[in-house]
Amino acid sequence: MTPRPPADEPVDTDPVARRRWRCPPAALGPDGEPCEEWLATTAHQWELFAGRLARALQHLRPGDRLVLSDVATHDFIQFARERDLLVEAKSNQYILGWYEPLTVEDCRLLASAGWHPPTFDADAIPSSGVPIGAVRSPNWWRRAPTSALPELAFVCALTFAWGYRTGRPDTLCYRLFNMRGRRVAELDFMGIEHAE
Repeated sequence: MTPRPPADEPVDTDPVARRRWRCPPAALGPDGEPCEEWLATTAHQWELFAGRLARALQHLRPGDRLVLSDVATHDFIQFARERDLLVEAKSNQYILGWYEPLTVEDCRLLASAGWHPPTFDADAIPSSGVPIGAVRSPNWWRRAPTSALPELAFVCALTFAWGYRTGRPDTLCYRLFNMRGRRVAELDFMGIEHAE
């Protein structure tokens, strides 16, 4: 079991020094970083996706769950709608051995974007040591009122693009279901694959 970092240090468990970008080799410069043209095109795609995601979040009703995940790496962000939204972003506890974990820099980016670090180790027996007002989660998490959906969608797009280094939004898929058995409609306008 990995010891938890100090509460004031916004890092995930077992971060590595650097996480590679997932982009076409032709888009990489000699330093291994993506070229500015590719970054500009990708940033525009993520900006458009954030608008579609905000629209999708408006459709969620109490009991609905929306999970967005990268088809290749299974990096995910999940939304649970009740009175407000509880949103979780994948932590290193769920990054499988052949995928690159989040780096210290990635974790600091998530913290600066308003994500709270995981509050317990998924492999440990849950304890009562979670701070008052915090969510018990092995993932990065945040709460959002339904009045702040555009901002939340932007933060989630930023998290996929810069935190997880997901190359383009069209590599994502989504699952949508309701915990209370209510039928939910597909979100075709999101422009990503619907995973069954």
